[in-house]
Amino acid sequence: MITRWEDLESAARTELVKAQESYPLCFHRFYDTKSANTILPQQPADFQACYLGKVCMLELKFSQAHESLRNNFAGAVRVNQLASARVWTRAGARYIILFHSSLSGIYECWNGLYLAECKSKGVKLSLDQRRLYDSVEQALAKEIGYA
Repeated sequence: MITRWEDLESAARTELVKAQESYPLCFHRFYDTKSANTILPQQPADFQACYLGKVCMLELKFSQAHESLRNNFAGAVRVNQLASARVWTRAGARYIILFHSSLSGIYECWNGLYLAECKSKGVKLSLDQRRLYDSVEQALAKEIGYA
């Protein structure tokens, strides 16, 4: 059960390790100030995964107070993360933000470039742009592409 951001991070890492053992996939965890408990430079995402030559950047978000990223978009996603979404997408990678709410229990995946465009235009996120999953495992398998 995921009740803290550390649980979400651990579940994602566990799934990526398992997938790496079964599929032609590799991943890297970018450590940031929050995860390392020390001052580190800003990182482009939480994880980078590569499956069959296709790169996917993965940023994790968690909330105990909001049912959807839409309700806390401005507070949850930093400007540098949206800039990273633009740069990595322009280079041909996918940039996914995986959001989990302990209130709703669902997992939402959002396209990082879509989020960056909404932020720059001052537009509210459209719920029909999110993809919903029942588990971290299902979300990562579908979004990275090994499902």
